[in-house]
Amino acid sequence: MNRSTILSSKLTSQNYINATAAGFIDKIELRAIDLEINKNDLIENLKSIGVLFEDARFKNGGYMIKIKSLNGTDTFCQYNHKTNMIHKIILNPSCYSSYYEFSDDILTLLGNVQDIECLAISRLDRTVEVSLVFSSVSRGLNVKHKRSKIAYEFGSGPLTGLSFGKLPSVVKLYDKTLKANLDFPNTRLEVAQTSQKLQDITLAKLKSLWSDQNFYDPTFDHISFNDISLTKPLKRNDEKKLRELEVLFSYFPYRIIQGRLNSGRNFSRDYQRLIKFTPWDLQPSTIFNIGMRKFFNSDEPGAEL
Repeated sequence: MNRSTILSSKLTSQNYINATAAGFIDKIELRAIDLEINKNDLIENLKSIGVLFEDARFKNGGYMIKIKSLNGTDTFCQYNHKTNMIHKIILNPSCYSSYYEFSDDILTLLGNVQDIECLAISRLDRTVEVSLVFSSVSRGLNVKHKRSKIAYEFGSGPLTGLSFGKLPSVVKLYDKTLKANLDFPNTRLEVAQTSQKLQDITLAKLKSLWSDQNFYDPTFDHISFNDISLTKPLKRNDEKKLRELEVLFSYFPYRIIQGRLNSGRNFSRDYQRLIKFTPWDLQPSTIFNIGMRKFFNSDEPGAEL
């Protein structure tokens, strides 16, 4: 995964020393029906190159070949158990240092099927990670034009995730430290989009777009990292509202508070003026675009942001 060490003045206005940020594509799903890859032919190729794999069945009744890719990550090929034909391929580009390394590995695993770059992408997960605790990122996160939901660990307890909107475009922020049992702080912001939003985009199209150094992906433009502070009372009864906000901010991030206070009341009119946003100097959109530009334009393993 490409990472960059960001000084505190660059990542946020708070004193987070040596925090890191990374922008990458975490998951790609391809519609593979047109490739006409037979499960048995795939298995023979995997055996010939000495790659570990598992022929497994989903809990929901689907079937897949789980492949341990050459760099150690997992690639999944779902197939129809009656015809043995592969119909979906699930890839994880984030484990590769460049697109060239990624595409070479996938072609080797699938038996040099050259048309794979022409397959339509049915799901694309764009991701930004920061090496900060979840609460410091979620507190001032703002996602425009989408409703939020709360996600808890085990259904109750400390907040561990936020979800905004629904497919074909979902935004999620969650505690990666907790989910992946990491021993360091890590928070992940993810935008998952399905085919209705992707307009038949392919791997070849992605590569073509990002080969242009001036290309800009606006996916994260409506999402911002911010520090939050409360202003001094401006009008009569503002002190009561400030106390209410102070209590709420000790438990919840901004977007959850906004939803709660907007129920039966006018949040923008009564509360918004009491909340001051200080945007972080480095925003999700910038982090993601830096990561993608390096991923698609470097053929050297381990390229840094």
